[in-house]
Amino acid sequence: MFNSSDSMRIPEQVIYAQTTTGPNGYAESNYVAELLLDYAAQKLPITTSIARIGQVAGAVHHTGSWDMTGWFPSLIRSSLHVGTLPYSLGATFGRIDWLPVDVLTGVLVEIALSDLKDTDYEGHLVHNSNAEMARNRSRVYHPLHPHPVMWKAVRGVVAEELSSFSVHPIEINFLYSWLANVRQAAHPMSDSAQSWAEEDLEASLLVNPAVKWLDFFEEMLRSQDQKANILEMVKTLEASPKLRSLPKFKIEWMQKWIRELMESS
Repeated sequence: MFNSSDSMRIPEQVIYAQTTTGPNGYAESNYVAELLLDYAAQKLPITTSIARIGQVAGAVHHTGSWDMTGWFPSLIRSSLHVGTLPYSLGATFGRIDWLPVDVLTGVLVEIALSDLKDTDYEGHLVHNSNAEMARNRSRVYHPLHPHPVMWKAVRGVVAEELSSFSVHPIEINFLYSWLANVRQAAHPMSDSAQSWAEEDLEASLLVNPAVKWLDFFEEMLRSQDQKANILEMVKTLEASPKLRSLPKFKIEWMQKWIRELMESS
């Protein structure tokens, strides 16, 4: 979410405000789903829970593939292609609070089991249910890394790992320059050329997939001077022992992810 709260802190509850979502269809659809679940919890004899999952990263305890169509794998592959890596990822995405996929699965199980403790086998509330459920409201969780790092702390490592797959060292450049390079690499043909053959387009997208995310990265660029929203995690940490015991973000994780992304491309 790019824009959610004037206070910059996002509570673990459903928010009813016109400025809650970011300016993209994905965020808007998630917000509509939250409102529907919360409405159902208020009107029907059911309990509902919402997990606002951030970036799902590759596994750390075993080999685990990313969604190669996602924004970060696309950024990495395009960075290798154009020879530069963004200096900044904007206010929101510059905060690396990603959960590895093999950690996230366990966290979600613990959250689900925590919810079950407050209901009987028919889904009715028991006496020790929390405030949201007692008010017939959805529970909201923020399963994120409790010890995030900033992009500036890991971008050098990312560039170094990428360089091992490149003939030339990967440079770190301003985000607007990186975007310009990605756009330019998407149009290598002369100005007189009218169209690409289908196979040329497919080959270009394979090595430069960030082209499909240009609107996303442009919004990232516009958010550079904003303050990042911080998602509160008090209830989430209470519900998940795995999340509470998660170690600080390790540089080795990022190195592993970059290697796996390159080997999968």
